[in-house]
Amino acid sequence: MRSPLSLFTVLLVAAVAVAAPADVAAAGSVANAGDTLSLSQPGVTTFGATGSIGGALAPARAGVSVDLVSAGAVLAETQTAANGGFSFNLPLTSPGPYSVRSGSVVSSSVSARIRPILTVSLRGDRVVGQPLMLRARLQPTAAGKLRLIVVRGHNRPLSRFVDTGKPFTFALARAARHTVWVELEPNAGYTQIARKFHVGVSAPPLHIGSRGRAVRLLESTLV
Repeated sequence: MRSPLSLFTVLLVAAVAVAAPADVAAAGSVANAGDTLSLSQPGVTTFGATGSIGGALAPARAGVSVDLVSAGAVLAETQTAANGGFSFNLPLTSPGPYSVRSGSVVSSSVSARIRPILTVSLRGDRVVGQPLMLRARLQPTAAGKLRLIVVRGHNRPLSRFVDTGKPFTFALARAARHTVWVELEPNAGYTQIARKFHVGVSAPPLHIGSRGRAVRLLESTLV
């Protein structure tokens, strides 16, 4: 015959075993039909850098499998913590939208804000009439359109769209200090970004009888 103490111990262990599943799901289990999943808005992340997308399961319990989904594809999988929270850390290359699902339960979608990468080079002699070659590279190209703007004082002698990755050649007609910049007109989900150069353009060495493009450009500024 068992002692009262042994019987109490058996009953206590059984009670714990019954109570535990209320707070901890079996590993790999999914959300129940009455549960809800929510996502927080991700912060601004540079294209290709690791970003964090977090959310929560309610009612909270640990061990529930959650998938991160975008465009119908599963990007990552994790499990909830004891407070129902979860987080995905992964390289972000698109604004999304993103949602999470567990079993038949699906969250509302959220979009990330992606900061594109813009690299710009400007080559050529800083002399009136001499060609300057600009090359701008945008990552990703889906982030928007690139506009080249040239400013001299209060004038804007050049403003036009340029193709990413392709060289664009132009010349400046006056010996003066110019500001040359390339700015992004972003699509939805991407942040604005720009690159700027200060270019001092000098007059070419001329003498009586000089001809050529530089002379024609200088003449046009006198008309």
